[in-house]
Amino acid sequence: MKKMFTTIVSLLFGGVAGFTITYAIMMGKDQGREAWDHPVNLILYIVLATILTLLVIVLVFIKNIKIVNSQTFDGEQEDLMEEYKYKKVADLGIAANISQVLSILAVAVSILMTNNTILQIGFILLFIASWTIPMFSANFIKTSYPERNLPRIQSKDYEQRLMDSMDDGEKYVTLQGLYKSYRLFNLFMLTGISLAVAFSYFSEQSQIFSIAVMCLVLLVVNTSYLVVVRNK
Repeated sequence: MKKMFTTIVSLLFGGVAGFTITYAIMMGKDQGREAWDHPVNLILYIVLATILTLLVIVLVFIKNIKIVNSQTFDGEQEDLMEEYKYKKVADLGIAANISQVLSILAVAVSILMTNNTILQIGFILLFIASWTIPMFSANFIKTSYPERNLPRIQSKDYEQRLMDSMDDGEKYVTLQGLYKSYRLFNLFMLTGISLAVAFSYFSEQSQIFSIAVMCLVLLVVNTSYLVVVRNK
């Protein structure tokens, strides 16, 4: 598993770097200058660098956790290392989540607003990496807590088994985080719908499809939540 993970990461990062360099040479100086001068391309290159940085941070966190797992601690030092490992795992999740969202946004923008092939292919590769690395990271976290009997992310009943592995305190923290996310989701979806309506009105460019999709998502999420609560 570790060798496969290292191989996949090396191929993805090597593919992005190699393709970028090769294509930049083929573009020539004039075409390259034109690509950099385009505002959208410049922003996308910044996003590209940000995603790469986040993925490197994820790998660094994994390495740090491995170092902690390979050592033995006693007493108060053991408690400190467990707290350190807990925070690193949380930071890993945050960095991975941001890279996933940015990669989705970047792929969409690069396809719709630019003809720069280097960016489109590069972001597609990063999109794959952003969703592949966290999957392996989740299984890595399972090995970091062998006493917890955490389920593998590929398990069919992953959610139920994950809840069963938590104590009451962890369930409370998880529930608190999920409920806050649920409330923020509703708030920002309503804000997004309002902004889309305002944009359609003032720009005379219809956003009906986007508004309908956001309303549908809002309906499905809220109905699913209420049905689960009702059935419990």
